[in-house]
Amino acid sequence: MNWLCKKSIHYIAIFAPLAIAVPAVLYSGSVNKGYSYKPSISLPDISSEPGSETQSVQMAFLPGDNLTLSPFPLQPLRSAFSSRSAISTRLIDWRLFRDELGSYEIELKSDPDEMTNVQLAANAINGVIVQPFDTFSFNAAVGERSGERGFRSGLMFSNGEVISGIGGGVCLVSTALYNCALEAGCKIIERAHHSGPVRYAGPGLDAAVVYGTLDMRFKNDTPSPKLIQAKVEDGRLIVSINGKKQPGYSVEIVKSGYKELPYKIIEVEDPALPDGEVKVKTPARTGYDVSIARIIRQDGKIIKREDMNHDYMPARNKVVLIPPKPKEEQLEEPKPVQVCEPAEPKCAECKEEKLQGEGINVELDKQPPHTP
Repeated sequence: MNWLCKKSIHYIAIFAPLAIAVPAVLYSGSVNKGYSYKPSISLPDISSEPGSETQSVQMAFLPGDNLTLSPFPLQPLRSAFSSRSAISTRLIDWRLFRDELGSYEIELKSDPDEMTNVQLAANAINGVIVQPFDTFSFNAAVGERSGERGFRSGLMFSNGEVISGIGGGVCLVSTALYNCALEAGCKIIERAHHSGPVRYAGPGLDAAVVYGTLDMRFKNDTPSPKLIQAKVEDGRLIVSINGKKQPGYSVEIVKSGYKELPYKIIEVEDPALPDGEVKVKTPARTGYDVSIARIIRQDGKIIKREDMNHDYMPARNKVVLIPPKPKEEQLEEPKPVQVCEPAEPKCAECKEEKLQGEGINVELDKQPPHTP
């Protein structure tokens, strides 16, 4: 009997690791669930030392609330993740990042400059692993948007107006990642809305970024790491956050108190316009007032409700240029007619005659006749 027990333990020791490793290899090796562990950023000012075989760098997340970028060659530190020959590596892939915690897609326009900016920003955040209780900073990850680093001019908002500026279009990536962070249950540290409505996110769900001024930051306040993935494929930006999901855990993003703010039409005279012609100087834009909340459930029961943000965007009035109106001749107002009433009679007899002439019978005390 002891011999049989020993033999069973021997076979279990041999085949148990294979029973765990083989499914892990098959899962992590699938095409649809392939994970990108190389945050390659081919941007000049944060590349590795000249002369190295690759210009790739890695985002190094140090403990604490601030994200720091440490440029160094990728291969020495992350050889285990870069090479998929080790079975243990694939096992780690499957266990840590098997679940998609949040995803967001945006259809891109055909503007080549915007596509370039979106691709650069997506490459910068792709493959970044946010360690437990670390804070991710979009500006720290993407870096300064400048022409020297390959960014081009694109459309962006400035004080409610659409202008052209270096890095226009990067906010598509920050907005997509922000929605992923909301859905993944991450703690939002910093986020700001645009000064105008955007086509790629609903009211209260966009995230504006300006290097050195506005950032989008979130904290991984869970004990498990999270993997950011971003790519441009078939004219679409696809961003996701992967990690380990708790059974029965769900997140819902709700919009409350939404109210549209109407605009007014303002007419301004323009002497240069001919009669009958009208020109729109400033197009109208409806404003809004909205609040965004996040509801977290465990096994269908609400365990937490968070007020994420309250966005107020005033309406923009429509300004219309019109030709000058003809000046109307101002008519002189007629002067009031002065009515002169006869003087009041002094004697009682004259008063009686006046009252009787008006049809009023008044009995007066007899007075001596009035001598004119």
